[in-house]
Amino acid sequence: MGRVKQPLLIIAGILGGIIVLCLANVFGPHLTPFSATDSHYSDPKDVCAAVEVASIGQLGEVSRRRPEPLKFSTHPYQTCVLTLATGRTVTVAVDTSYTDKDVKAHYNVVHDGAGNDGSKVQNMDDLGDRAFVAYTLTDDQLVYLLAVLDGNLYLSIQLVCNPGPRPADVREQLRTVATEVMTALKG
Repeated sequence: MGRVKQPLLIIAGILGGIIVLCLANVFGPHLTPFSATDSHYSDPKDVCAAVEVASIGQLGEVSRRRPEPLKFSTHPYQTCVLTLATGRTVTVAVDTSYTDKDVKAHYNVVHDGAGNDGSKVQNMDDLGDRAFVAYTLTDDQLVYLLAVLDGNLYLSIQLVCNPGPRPADVREQLRTVATEVMTALKG
């Protein structure tokens, strides 16, 4: 009887592992103690608190902040709209879906649509898995967008301001903000 129990225990262990992996695929990596990638970000309870990083000060003093829940397709995600004392507006969107596939789709839709409105788009190779920055002039205002895909994170930072700042300067400021927000979300 001992010989029969050992193979059954091995088969049960294998089946249990397969079930855990299947459940993780259905319900996301939050179900299991490990992630499919090294870039696993937690879902912030308060996105405005998560974006309270020192580098926001480079863009201007924050006079007002308000959270705004949004949806991409049917998936909810969070944004925080910051109004700066200078009149600029910064919108930070954080999507930490259960699967890397969901955030990749979110990133791809934004990336593919970025150049369609006449925006100048530049890929950034040294931020996350993939990232790009885009900027355009609309209604006498400059709109800058930095979008990052990293593991289960889609992060976008949009700055709307009066014309004036050089795109290269804003790109570096937004990169610094993105890096600090990503670090805060990994905690």
